[in-house]
Amino acid sequence: MGYAGRAGAGTPNIDALAARGSAYTSAVTPSPEAPAALGSLLTGQYPARNGLRTAETDRLGDAVVTLAETLKAQGYRTRAFTSSVLLHPKYGFGRGFDTYTSFFEDAPHPSDIPDAGFPAKRAADQALEYLETARNVPFFLWVNFFDPHAPYTPAEPFATAYKDDLYQGELAYVDQEVGRLLKKIKDYGLEPRTVVVFAGSCGEGLGDHGETYHGITLSRSTTQVPLVIAGPSLDAGAKVAAPASLVDVYPTILALLGLPKGASDGATLDGLSLLDAADMSRPLFMQTRMPARLFGWAPLTAVLSGPFKYILGVRAEMYDTSADPGETHDIAASQPATRDRLAGLASDYADRSARASTSTQAGLAAARALGYAIEPRARAPKDSRDMVAAGNDALKGHFQLRRNSLQASWFLFQGVLASDPDNYIALLDTALMTGAKRDLDGAAKLLHRVRDLYPERAEPYHQLGHLVWNRDKEKGPGQARALWKVAAMLDALNEEAQYDAACALAAEGKPGESLDQLEKAIAAGFHNYAFMATDPDLDSVRTDPRFESITGGKAKKPPAPSGPPSAK
Repeated sequence: MGYAGRAGAGTPNIDALAARGSAYTSAVTPSPEAPAALGSLLTGQYPARNGLRTAETDRLGDAVVTLAETLKAQGYRTRAFTSSVLLHPKYGFGRGFDTYTSFFEDAPHPSDIPDAGFPAKRAADQALEYLETARNVPFFLWVNFFDPHAPYTPAEPFATAYKDDLYQGELAYVDQEVGRLLKKIKDYGLEPRTVVVFAGSCGEGLGDHGETYHGITLSRSTTQVPLVIAGPSLDAGAKVAAPASLVDVYPTILALLGLPKGASDGATLDGLSLLDAADMSRPLFMQTRMPARLFGWAPLTAVLSGPFKYILGVRAEMYDTSADPGETHDIAASQPATRDRLAGLASDYADRSARASTSTQAGLAAARALGYAIEPRARAPKDSRDMVAAGNDALKGHFQLRRNSLQASWFLFQGVLASDPDNYIALLDTALMTGAKRDLDGAAKLLHRVRDLYPERAEPYHQLGHLVWNRDKEKGPGQARALWKVAAMLDALNEEAQYDAACALAAEGKPGESLDQLEKAIAAGFHNYAFMATDPDLDSVRTDPRFESITGGKAKKPPAPSGPPSAK
């Protein structure tokens, strides 16, 4: 950012916002994974408390009160426009918004979409239209921009102007769209009485500590984020170095609006109002579960207190971020008292964040009932800080596969498995590609290996269900149904597994359970209504009045053609 000291940053509008507000120069994210970070932004709670610890399997807890819910209860009109597939409403982000627009909400299979989003202009255009209708009432507007994010494809003229630094080009592009919104607010005369918060969910590695993207490590490159707040009661042009986190945004907004912490909802907030006197030593927590979720490595937890940052994984590290901002010199051995104090905090937070959900426990019990062992094979825990190169290639391979670049994916995964034979995503995606080549025996061998290594993960059961169905038309369906039920129990947000389980229940002659399951599949994001309309597996429940209600009338079976076939 220009306001942070970079010359030629191309961020004049964000810089102008910082000039009339406060920039929190040491702000950090609770997680470099976007869902967990933005869950904290909207709840004022760390992921370990609000339940949204990572993507794919978690969602905000039912008892969690969001900022939108609090402001709605105070009479505010609430609206959101989000650009990232990771902000699908199935994670609970839409709670409290009068209307929550996710540009991926109607995607038939959101889990099949690459880690991608829509360009910033689309969200800005719709937000500008909304301001036309909301400018005369109290409103809370959340606009989420996916850019800057890999793959780096800024719009022109930024692609040309920043051809040697496309990531910076995407940031300049976002600045343009932020500028359009800020200009409209000013033109309507709303600026003096509107609080504007500009916040990033995570940073990007860009090679620092060897990390290409984000989520593998908890380095400063991926955990320090921009945070600018402008509005009444804030010092213009202030550069605030005090500790700050995205969990502080919720209580700070309440303070700026003159509302008590937690307003009338009784919410327990982990964050503090940034308007209050700063406690320079208060601990700020960070975590990433991506290493465990995608690679089978140990998750990382960090605690930042004063200048000291302690990172807990398989091993522990500690850095003095004031003297060593690049976090290159481990001082854990030379500062035992500080190390031990922060170790206790990090350990406690990690334990709270690692607790298995009740659905996971139920799913494992169902897997045990099928005769599967649920203890993973013994394997040495791996620290992602030692495996960054393999993590980079695994992510690249996963992105390439989602974009149907099969040869590139295969090549990358073979390299990953050579150095990390138990890598979860490399094994699973290789199994899928092997099955696509019609090598069912090879695919089965790989899938059973993944399931044995990771019995708590839903997708191996899900894919094994498809495999046994395809391999044995007589015995396969019964086994597939059981496997799909396990997958649906283990991951309530896996829309494909949820849908397959609904079809299995319909085939078993259990229409009520099938429709209950179909409702869960749709809530999890299965919106391929055209497929539902002709899927014979749902024929036994199609005439039930609940079917039309659950599908919103979008899955009506087309009428059979009448009359003789036309001559050709």
